[in-house]
Amino acid sequence: MKLKMNLGLALLALCVPALTLAVPTKDELLLKSMPAGASAKVAAQSKADEAQSARVMELRAQKKALFAQRRALARAHDKNGREANMKAIMQVNTELKKAGQGGAK
Repeated sequence: MKLKMNLGLALLALCVPALTLAVPTKDELLLKSMPAGASAKVAAQSKADEAQSARVMELRAQKKALFAQRRALARAHDKNGREANMKAIMQVNTELKKAGQGGAK
């Protein structure tokens, strides 16, 4: 019984990626319906958006790590370390604002 289930799951795991590759995404359909020049602009814009969202995710992760560090410094009663940490957090907030994602989250 277990062998049949494992074989079924293995077969399913092989088929699912092939099915998802065959289905065009919304962006692909949109690009196919546009004229050639416009589709290039949209593709360039979507790549820029992806790069910006990756940068924002990186900054948010950095901010989360800084807040964890801040809590550890507070437990250790390290006033100078907390001040340096707050400056780093404010810098990340500034970068998030420049990226258009707000820094106060």
